[in-house]
Amino acid sequence: MNMALMGLVNVKPDSFVGDVRSPTVGSAVARCLRVVVDGVSIIDIGGEST
Repeated sequence: MNMALMGLVNVKPDSFVGDVRSPTVGSAVARCLRVVVDGVSIIDIGGEST
């Protein structure tokens, strides 16, 4: 079975998941780079609140 890890990056300041919140472009890019180093192969960028 093939498996992939997914990292989350929320770019909305009102995100309910605080530890993956990245309200600025710089912090979002830094988060993406950090999760790639940690081994993720998919990045889910949350850009709109529902």
